[in-house]
Amino acid sequence: MNRRATWTRFYLPKWQGWPKWSTGSSVLGPLAEVTGYDKVWLGRQVDDPEQAAIIILWASAEALRNFQGSPACAEFLKDLPDSDIVSGGLFQRLSLNDAESMDTTVSPTVSRFPSLHWHYSDRKELEVEGRVTLTAFLVPYTGGPDLEQIRFSIVKAFKGFVPADCEDLRPPPPLSRDSIPFGGQWPGLVAFLPKPDGLVWAWTDTGDNEQWQLPGQPVPANENGSGQMVVCQFRLWNGLYGATRQREEASAKNPLAKESWETVVSNVIPPVTAWEQERWDIQVAPSYLRPLIDEEDEDEAL
Repeated sequence: MNRRATWTRFYLPKWQGWPKWSTGSSVLGPLAEVTGYDKVWLGRQVDDPEQAAIIILWASAEALRNFQGSPACAEFLKDLPDSDIVSGGLFQRLSLNDAESMDTTVSPTVSRFPSLHWHYSDRKELEVEGRVTLTAFLVPYTGGPDLEQIRFSIVKAFKGFVPADCEDLRPPPPLSRDSIPFGGQWPGLVAFLPKPDGLVWAWTDTGDNEQWQLPGQPVPANENGSGQMVVCQFRLWNGLYGATRQREEASAKNPLAKESWETVVSNVIPPVTAWEQERWDIQVAPSYLRPLIDEEDEDEAL
């Protein structure tokens, strides 16, 4: 899978719905004339709504690089103020404020477009919207062929996990052959597949690792292996199996939920050296919302 996602943080007043672009009349501003991306979202932090992000799903890493080298990118960043970005440890690397602590080979433009590589191609990355819990984990990684093994090991550690007091939100188990009565109708192979668990996983590209060094840690000289890798987990509270926005809000206030997170993180192999969590409300750009009535149907109605 070659898709990439960028998460460009900026300051957006509460009263302002979308950025005010100096060029173009579209809600997407300079992006309206850009090719190579599949979807755009706007996110706001739940606990600090003026901390916002433009999230772009790129068709490929090459499309992202082409945009970063284009005049449209400069116009795009000009209208996304970063002077009031507030974030901690790991998430601080998603802002330009820390460009001084990064390797000089990383340009300020690139530093505002940290690149996330999705775990596998099941298109769940297209569903990251609504109320979302974003958790970033810092894990050891020195490069080499064991990358996929590390990724699957981390995902496996969270298999079946839901925060405390959310046990009823677990997806039902897949159908087993024993549960089909003798002579009963064959339900099809899909019924035996694991149910969606509301989790979407992404990873920083290897070449971006230097963007995620914790404050006070030296920046590595080796481009391919900083010794650390950031893993991002997106937990969707989109109503699936009862995982609603209201349940997320209750979970965020529950100290037992925090303890359950700490427990599952402590069991991750390779061990997590640091982790942070943010709550986001994410909406898709209006350009990608399907109309209630198709144009052809509307013409027929007239």
